[in-house]
Amino acid sequence: MRTKLLIASAIALMSLNASADDSGAATVTYDAGAGRVNVVGAQPTHKPLAAMTYTGVQGVYVLDDGRRLRVTGKSAGKARTLYADLGDGPVEMVQVGHGRFVGAERGLGLSFEDYVGAHPSTVQVTSAPQG
Repeated sequence: MRTKLLIASAIALMSLNASADDSGAATVTYDAGAGRVNVVGAQPTHKPLAAMTYTGVQGVYVLDDGRRLRVTGKSAGKARTLYADLGDGPVEMVQVGHGRFVGAERGLGLSFEDYVGAHPSTVQVTSAPQG
């Protein structure tokens, strides 16, 4: 039983370390009656967009299907916000990983890849179907 607890705790902590990304502490408890490990993670914190990322991804990209993606930004002090526009108005983008952004307003996702210096040479666009 103790071995199961140690293995379950180790797996839970490894998965938290992989997904929490320094977002805060987590609580791991063992419920002996139910025979399970309970993991409660802290809420992620919003990290400011790095200046190099902010300036590096701005520009106009011609997509494989002929559409043009315009990425622009607004800054106020250290607060930086990126916007993506595929021709139907700008959508605020939130960084979710290295070179990855989402715009929940329209289900838009951007993944910037193949960096040459500070600038990406490839962008992948995903969007939820409009209904």
